[in-house]
Amino acid sequence: MSLAPRAVADIGSNSARLLVVRPTPQGHLDVLADARVALRLVRDLDPSGRLSRAALQRTVQTIQAFVGIARRHGARTVSVIATSAIRDADNRDAFVAETQRRAGSLIRVIGGEEEARLALIGAVAALPVEAGAVIDLGGGSMEMASFARRRFQAGISLPLGSLRLGDAFLRHDPPRAEEVAALGDHVRVALASVEVTDITAAESLVGTGGTVRALAKAARWGAPAAVSRLHGYELRRRDVA
Repeated sequence: MSLAPRAVADIGSNSARLLVVRPTPQGHLDVLADARVALRLVRDLDPSGRLSRAALQRTVQTIQAFVGIARRHGARTVSVIATSAIRDADNRDAFVAETQRRAGSLIRVIGGEEEARLALIGAVAALPVEAGAVIDLGGGSMEMASFARRRFQAGISLPLGSLRLGDAFLRHDPPRAEEVAALGDHVRVALASVEVTDITAAESLVGTGGTVRALAKAARWGAPAAVSRLHGYELRRRDVA
């Protein structure tokens, strides 16, 4: 296995992330750089479902900046992955083609099941869990995946991201009761339309994504003793409530 630095970028619906790592002879990954940009692409989908020119420009600039960071840390290329907002856009192919031409990097758009699988692998790899379910709640979509013996079993993706739903249903801050009720009805209908893992019966329920991290941060600072890190933090049902 090559020990040269490697870089991967995730172009999500809410934010874009870059990770530059160097494999070690022991099989670990040393993190050389970690960057995040708030893209908010899901907000640039017009009523016809097309991503705007402004969204394209921001995406190009972000990838170019990521390439610069990666090269400064020794990575020769950046593997760019695109998820929900670009995947669902009606002008996806044209958007990706022009972004690739201007940014000089290939972009791989992954499907919902593949996104759920990768989310599970990343979430389970560093946790002492053997079986259960993973929920990845992002800005544009929510992925759910089941696992047994630490291996992916099945996964789905639904357009239930927090930024997408917040913009669609929550017009006030704090939200009004009728807005929260309408959002809840929408989520229940969406979940009823597919076969999902029974998370109440899951041996372990693992959460990842920006919304889960925000909930954990809020619960952590309300605890009697502050927790120094979020990875592995146990978020209880009453904390979420």
